[in-house]
Amino acid sequence: MTALALASILFSTPMDNPLETPRPETLPGPSFAAWTKWDTQGDAYVRTLNPGRPWTELVLSWNATLEPGARIDWYAEVPGAPQPYHLGTWAESADQGRGSTNGQKDDFGAVYTDTLVLNQPATTVTIRATISGGAKIKFSSVALTSPNAPQTELEPNRRAWGRIIEAPRLAQMNYPNGNVICSPTALTMVMNFWADKLGREDLRSDVPATCEGVYDPGWEGTGNWSFNAAFAGSKPGFRAYVARLSALPELEDWIAHGWPVVTSISYSLLKGEERRRPNDGHLVVLVGFTPEGDPIFNDPGRNVVRMTYKRADFERAWAHSARTCYLVYPRQMVPPRSRTGLWLDRFDPEAPAR
Repeated sequence: MTALALASILFSTPMDNPLETPRPETLPGPSFAAWTKWDTQGDAYVRTLNPGRPWTELVLSWNATLEPGARIDWYAEVPGAPQPYHLGTWAESADQGRGSTNGQKDDFGAVYTDTLVLNQPATTVTIRATISGGAKIKFSSVALTSPNAPQTELEPNRRAWGRIIEAPRLAQMNYPNGNVICSPTALTMVMNFWADKLGREDLRSDVPATCEGVYDPGWEGTGNWSFNAAFAGSKPGFRAYVARLSALPELEDWIAHGWPVVTSISYSLLKGEERRRPNDGHLVVLVGFTPEGDPIFNDPGRNVVRMTYKRADFERAWAHSARTCYLVYPRQMVPPRSRTGLWLDRFDPEAPAR
């Protein structure tokens, strides 16, 4: 493998006010980093990240192309931890070694399928990738969550109110194992939205194919956030990653831009129940807002699919996942400007901030 050149790194932190307020350098809250180039140490690719603020949770995303039989192993190295944390093996299929690693827990932290959770805050992390066979990493990012961060106050983007994006509607119960495939069903809706919009059949997927492409034998399911992003990001011309945002108005910016977003929520809280039920994680596609500002979804858990829920209920339900979402879009198209810096709002991660 040839060594990649040393790269500059995008690191962004939230800001606190309306659409055009300049971003401050440091504020409490989540942070996000994205990069396309790496340092090298022997046969490994490494990138050390210094967000300049404490964090306790990390979700890694990657977009890569793999030749048959190739695999990429991902690790996070945190100062003070007794060993690196394995964040997953990415391969074309489960038979070729794809999977998360169970049982990674020590006094410093633990890995829960797709999320590294520390018992004490850290201020830096090194991401390490080792490649077996022919593979190319096209894009990588991390979403970091800071401890005890206050919610960011943002002005609503009322340009999204009254707007609905016509994305394909798919119900997960129409497919095998329907009660446990909300994530690949939601992801398929967004992928097929772009296939329709761009007239590109090569981007189209069906739910069983997406299930196969994201299945995690280590977790024995299809809800691994990192694997869902990696599958979508493996398609030609796609960019996909996990983001953890700070407030609902950020999603309004995406809807005003005309792009749907997959969001991770507590289903019982979304339905207005007072308390969260056990194992009620669910994923839905945000496609619009009512004129009054209530969110409208393609909900794969409902046969009618198109559902409107109360704004306050969605905010509670989404907060349960630390406001996690999948951002999936064509790599050559520029997303809406990020008021918080919590997603990549330009084509090139190494270009100056907008």
